[in-house]
Amino acid sequence: MSQCASEGRDFSPGRICDKLPQTAPGRFDDNNPVTALLGQRVAAVPALLALLLSISACASPRPPADATAEVRQGQNLYATNGCGSCHGPDGRGDGPLSKTLTPPPRNFRDAQAFKNGTTVDSVAQTIATGLTRDGGQMQPYLHLSDRERRLLARYVISLREVPSSGDGNDSKSP
Repeated sequence: MSQCASEGRDFSPGRICDKLPQTAPGRFDDNNPVTALLGQRVAAVPALLALLLSISACASPRPPADATAEVRQGQNLYATNGCGSCHGPDGRGDGPLSKTLTPPPRNFRDAQAFKNGTTVDSVAQTIATGLTRDGGQMQPYLHLSDRERRLLARYVISLREVPSSGDGNDSKSP
């Protein structure tokens, strides 16, 4: 059994709660280091929860309805490599970090927004080399293999919307 010699407190497992000062429910004694620390951690819980929810939302993009196996693999790469942090969960350029970036991240739904082309090869090349010209802040994803970059490119392209034909039957390009 461990005891604090100067104060005679028993800090053995299961006994520490017996030694905490009594305060009103939901309040902490700021003069006691244990309860002061506990109070700081409890106060941080809502902020931590909000952060985790925003990250998990960005890490779980919704697959397109007609997703192929390759697109689904690319979707997994999008989630596991943090693409949604900047580009958002649905590739709209609205991720949690987007408001801190100038220029803002690409909206993959807008084919006109692609700087280096809209083919699988051109998007995969952008993923490989990054996009830092004109102030862009996307760094190269050299840790991905050529195959993984192509799969990720297929997913990004699958998010692209085809311009409206005016008949109300808008769809995504393959």
